[in-house]
Amino acid sequence: MLLLLFSACSGDPAPKDTDPVEWSKDLAPVMAKRCVGCHASALAPYPLSTWEEVAPLGPLIVASVEAGRMPPWPFDDESCRSVPGSLGLTDAERALFLAWREDGYLRGEGEADSSPPAEPTAPRAADLTAAPAEAFEVSPLETDPYWCAYTSEPFAEERWVEGAEIVVDTVSISHHGFVYAVPPAAQAEVDARDLADPLPGFRCDGGLAMADGITLIAGWAPGSPAWWPGESGYAAGVRVPAGSRLAVEMHYNTTSLDMPAADAPAWKLWFAAERPPWTLITLPLADLDLAIPAGATGWEETATTRLPVDALLVSTGPHMHGLGRGMSTTLTRADGEELCLTALDGWDFDWQFGYPVEGAGIPVDITDTLRLTCTFDNP
Repeated sequence: MLLLLFSACSGDPAPKDTDPVEWSKDLAPVMAKRCVGCHASALAPYPLSTWEEVAPLGPLIVASVEAGRMPPWPFDDESCRSVPGSLGLTDAERALFLAWREDGYLRGEGEADSSPPAEPTAPRAADLTAAPAEAFEVSPLETDPYWCAYTSEPFAEERWVEGAEIVVDTVSISHHGFVYAVPPAAQAEVDARDLADPLPGFRCDGGLAMADGITLIAGWAPGSPAWWPGESGYAAGVRVPAGSRLAVEMHYNTTSLDMPAADAPAWKLWFAAERPPWTLITLPLADLDLAIPAGATGWEETATTRLPVDALLVSTGPHMHGLGRGMSTTLTRADGEELCLTALDGWDFDWQFGYPVEGAGIPVDITDTLRLTCTFDNP
């Protein structure tokens, strides 16, 4: 079994003093790796791929890096573990930005740009595209609305999802999205919520997965890559029981919305031809009984769990809301050995990421203890 744990260092040399820092040779490669995954599309307010785009924003870029606002990467890669595709700047990379300012925001020679590599393409056409029958109606008068909708009729037989990709419609207001398998036992509750809402789809504040038995197939947040069949290096799939219906959930950020918007997201899914060797599941490790005193700062809440079966941990996905300030998850072996799985130094609700495990994953067995620690300020 493969596990996605969802919980609600570099030796680069420092820039030489005698060698001025230039965008073309020094910063463009760093920005391609850390910045333009978002700053090359509508995910960010402005692109940062070419010198013409970067030059007028030099002071703003350096100020954002110096303040720690950008890149928005709270994961502590150095003290916890390395994360493939990390956006976190090393100390040497951060020093390059500061030195660039000191040297006068130099362009340098050549026509280098910081465009990211071309996006990979799927190995084959998707087997199914799951989309709501009608677009969601998003109002600027609502704060953090969640919308859900069924997107398929019941599956006649068991299926195994081995890949997923969201097709985002209105990127500027899309905070995150999920696609679920709703088994027959949970459909009555979802049906009732759907019938009670006259608009297309239905409001599902707090998320759809609160209903028993609903399986999370895949999730997306700005900057998240697609999940292609076979790209992980191990054959794995999410089980969709016979009789299940697919449903999508979208969470919207309406702070930049000044008039109603229609949004029609869709999920492309790839099915395995047969049951894969590994079953991919998402394990919630959450403290749902919070009691944070008014005025508290640095308040900690914890939760622990053990797995019912041996598994291989392949990713973690931390989540909190507005009062959150930091989070960690650890794995403690029966012999006392402790491994850091997640370490967030700071929390921003508007920037939520999954943190995949490097290599073949981390073995977890039924004797290991998973521990979640969340830190809150409640002024």
